[in-house]
Amino acid sequence: MSPLEKAQLRLDQALVRLEQSLAQGAALGGSGEAGLSPQLNGEVRELRADCDALRRQLRANTERHVRLQAVIGEVSGRLDLAIGELDDLLER
Repeated sequence: MSPLEKAQLRLDQALVRLEQSLAQGAALGGSGEAGLSPQLNGEVRELRADCDALRRQLRANTERHVRLQAVIGEVSGRLDLAIGELDDLLER
């Protein structure tokens, strides 16, 4: 399971527990947030940390992709020149 899939699963599970906790708090006449357990607060912090880490990974991968696209363009141009030179040599 990829880190993204693990984070998504944990998020889904935390959301279910959060919704249950909020529903219980509302049923007891609370504002909802006051009824959050320390466990849910901890999970929210973990999910935020996971989200931040995934954002950093995505940013790094996007930057790498841009650099690789530039290299691919340069290599493609050089190959086109080399193929052109070979064609010229073969025509002589």
